[in-house]
Amino acid sequence: MKKFDLCEELATQGFVKTDAYMLGWEGVTKHYEKEAEVVWYGKRKSTFDVEVFFNPDRSVAKVFYYNQSKTAFKVKTHMSDKRALNAIKATVENNGYAF
Repeated sequence: MKKFDLCEELATQGFVKTDAYMLGWEGVTKHYEKEAEVVWYGKRKSTFDVEVFFNPDRSVAKVFYYNQSKTAFKVKTHMSDKRALNAIKATVENNGYAF
């Protein structure tokens, strides 16, 4: 039975390889964008970025979540690929974007 690979699953979900490296760790990223109607302001565009870095043997994933101010508001380290995917999906959906 083949082991679940988080990097391959994220690639099928639209994540692309990033040029940023973290101490030799490879990474993938995805940019989310939406436009919403705000009372007394009009339409407002909001962004959400997810960066996932993998150690060289891909046993550890470190996930960074950024809002429109480009400040990491959540950083998580995952040792299990399936739990990491579920956590990434839940965080994206809880912030109002479709995974």
